[in-house]
Amino acid sequence: MIRCLLALLAALALPAPGGPGDPVVLESEHYRLTAWPPFAEGEEYLHLAEALHGKLKEHFEAEPPGGKKLEVLFWPDAESFRRGGAADGVDAGALTAGGVYWTGTRKAYFWRQPSANFTRHLFLHELTHQFHFLAVMDNQARCPAWYSEGLAEHFGYHRWDGTTLEPGIDDVLGLEQDIPNMVEEARTGTYDVAAVVEGARGGDKPPCWAAVHWLLSSPDPKVRARFRAAERKMWRGVKGKGLVESVLGPDEKAARAAANRYLSGLRTTWKIEWISWDARGSTLVGESGVVSLLRMREAPAGAPFIEASVKSAASAGLVLAFRTTDDFLAVYRRPSGRIEITRRKPGGWENLAAAEAPPGEAAVLRAEVLDGKTVRVLVGGTEVLRCEPGGDPARGSVGLFVDGGRGEFDGVKLPPVN
Repeated sequence: MIRCLLALLAALALPAPGGPGDPVVLESEHYRLTAWPPFAEGEEYLHLAEALHGKLKEHFEAEPPGGKKLEVLFWPDAESFRRGGAADGVDAGALTAGGVYWTGTRKAYFWRQPSANFTRHLFLHELTHQFHFLAVMDNQARCPAWYSEGLAEHFGYHRWDGTTLEPGIDDVLGLEQDIPNMVEEARTGTYDVAAVVEGARGGDKPPCWAAVHWLLSSPDPKVRARFRAAERKMWRGVKGKGLVESVLGPDEKAARAAANRYLSGLRTTWKIEWISWDARGSTLVGESGVVSLLRMREAPAGAPFIEASVKSAASAGLVLAFRTTDDFLAVYRRPSGRIEITRRKPGGWENLAAAEAPPGEAAVLRAEVLDGKTVRVLVGGTEVLRCEPGGDPARGSVGLFVDGGRGEFDGVKLPPVN
C-alpha cells in the first residue's frame, strides 16, 4: 500500500509554477519532502524515509504524533541550504554543517554531499533526530548529546539497495574515516566508553557512534538490555552519575574493556581512493569522468586475487598490488572486450600486456597472482592473459576501478586478510 501511495504521489508531484528554481514537493504516508533542483531521486528518498520510519518506530516503540507529516527540506548546495534555512528561522550557527534538525520548526534540513552514500547517511541522521525528538522527548533536547548524536550516526550508517534499508551497520562504503579511526583507537586501548557516557568527550560524532553502536550491537545480551532500559531514562531527561551506572553497569573498567574488545574486532572492507563510489545493496558502483578507484583496506593474507561481475560501457576492471595511488596494477576490460594489464607509476601509466576477449557490456573477471610473480586474468572462467609484470605483484591490496564512466560490480570475491 505504501509503495503504491509513494509512486502515485511522486508521479503527481510537480514544481510550483514560476521558474526552474522552484522546489518540488513530494509526499508519502509520513513525510513531506521539499527539494530544490537538480533533484531526480525524490521517490527513492521517500522510500528511504518510510523505511527508516519503520525501523525507528520499532526501536523507540513509539512514533511522532499523527495529524501532520514530518517535514524535510533538501538543497543542492551549502549556500542555498544556509540561505533557505535562515529564511525559515534556523539559527546561523546551526547551518554550518551538512544538515540539522531544528526544534523551533520541527523540520529536518540538509544539502547534497560529495557522495551519494554520505548524502543518504546525512538524510538518515537528521531524520533520526527528528523522529527521536518528536516521538519520545516532546521536542526537547533533554537527553545527553553523546546519546543523541551516537544514535543518529548508528542509524545513519546503512546499506540500501533502493528498496531495503539495513541501518546500524559498521562495514560501510564511504569517504569518511570515522569508523576505521575508532577501531584503531579501540585496538590501541585508548577508547574510553566511560568518558563518552560521562560527557567528557562532548558530542563529537565518532566516539559517540562507537559507544551507541557497541551498546546496541554487543554480543552480550546483558549489555544490550541494560542500555535499552537506560535509553528510556534518557528520553525522560535523567542525567548524572546514576545514569552512567545505568548505561555501563557498576564496573566501569569492565565496560571499557568490553567496548574495546568489540570495537577492535570490527573491519571495514573498503577504502575509497578516488571518488565516487556507492554501495547499492551488494552491488558496488563507481563513477568518474577520470578514474574512480576502490581498494581493500587491508592486504591479503595469502596469494592475492579478486573476482567480480563487471558491467560497464566504459573501461573498468580490477586492481592488484595496490601500494599507493601512484603504484598499482590495473587490469582493464575495454568496451571492446580487450583485456589490458597496465601499471600505474609516478607520472603516468605503462602498458604491460594485452589480449582479446569476448565483447559485451558485462563479464565475470578474475585477476590473480600465481607463484608470487605471475598475473593471470580469466574472463568467464577462461584464462585470456598471463604475464610477469615485475615489481612484486603479490605485495599490496586489491580493488576495483572505473575509467571515464560508470561501472557496476557484483559478486565480488576477495582473499582473506590477516
